[in-house]
Amino acid sequence: MPSFIYQVKDASGSANSGTLTAPSIEEASRLLRRDGRVVVDLRPQEAADPAAAAAARPPQRVRVDDIIYLTNQLAVMVDTGVPLTDALDSIAETSTHTGLRLVVRNLADHLKAGEPLSDALARHPRHFGDLYVNMVRASETSGRLGEML
Repeated sequence: MPSFIYQVKDASGSANSGTLTAPSIEEASRLLRRDGRVVVDLRPQEAADPAAAAAARPPQRVRVDDIIYLTNQLAVMVDTGVPLTDALDSIAETSTHTGLRLVVRNLADHLKAGEPLSDALARHPRHFGDLYVNMVRASETSGRLGEML
């Protein structure tokens, strides 16, 4: 059975790390989240270097369900007052979906460079259609991004 290196945070914010043996990365993630912990990093033990892990497997295809998940996560975080770049960074760190993680990190990078979210989304026309981008653009103008998401 493969081993995985993990980093988690508990409800009090305390960080913990170690190794875990599980049949798959999905099962390892489920086991770590079982007690209310948040998975910060989880990867196979052989590929301890994140760049090597990313190079070892191709990114997963981003589907509509993944975009809905991202939108829901952003809505919750924005409504609770989490800054948008922090929300995107958090989603990217906790995502086990390689394709979605790449898209979210790219969005965060563009926001950190001073670009509006709608412009960053427009850079990914395969994932975010014109309606989605324009609704985000309108909500940025009105200041109601959380509600729109």
